[in-house]
Amino acid sequence: MMKPFDFIAFRLALFLALGIVLGNVFEIQLLLSGSLAGIGLCILGFAALKSPYRTYLFGGSALFVVLTSGMLLASLATQPNRSNHYTQYDFKGVQLWHLKIREIGNTTDYGQAYETKVISMGEQPVMGKIRLRIKHTSRTSTEPFKIDDEILVWGNPSKLAAVLNPYQWDYARYLRNQNIYHQLVVQPQQVYELGRSRATLRG
Repeated sequence: MMKPFDFIAFRLALFLALGIVLGNVFEIQLLLSGSLAGIGLCILGFAALKSPYRTYLFGGSALFVVLTSGMLLASLATQPNRSNHYTQYDFKGVQLWHLKIREIGNTTDYGQAYETKVISMGEQPVMGKIRLRIKHTSRTSTEPFKIDDEILVWGNPSKLAAVLNPYQWDYARYLRNQNIYHQLVVQPQQVYELGRSRATLRG
C-alpha cells in the first residue's frame, strides 16, 4: 500500500506549504527568498542536465525549489513589497495622513488605540495599515471614533518598539503579521474627523 509521501504531488504540496509557513514565521525578506529560489533553480537545471529525474540531487533540488517558492510567495504577499505601499515613498517626517478606522483597540491611561487603513499620505494615494494612538489630555474629551470613520492625522510615524525581554509576548511581531509596521501617536488636536464613509460589514 502506497503511503501519502510516495506521491510526488503530496510532497510538492507539503514543501510548498512548509515554505509559506517558514516565510511568514521568520519574516524572510523578498531579496533573500528570491535569491534562494534562483540558486535552487540553477542546481535543479544542473542536475537535470547531468542525470535527469533519477538522482537524489535532482529530487532534493526540486523540493528545495518548491520550498523556496513558498517562501517567495509569503514575501510577495506582505504589503510593503507592493509598489503602492506607503513605505515605498518618503514617509518619514511629519505628514498629513488620510486614514480609515478598521478596528477599535484598547483604551488605556495613555490614550485610545485604533487599527487604521491608509488611504493617502499627503497628496499621494497609497495603501497599508498603521496603528494609531490618540493621547488622552485633561483639556479634551472626545468620543472615540467608530469603524469606517475617516480622519486626517498630522503626524510622524514611528517603528513599532521591539521587545527587550525575550520571555515577553512580542506584540510588535504580532502586528507585523497583520501587516502593521508603524504607529502614529498624536494629540487630539492633530486629528480632524472627515465623517463616515459608506459602511462596510465591519461597521
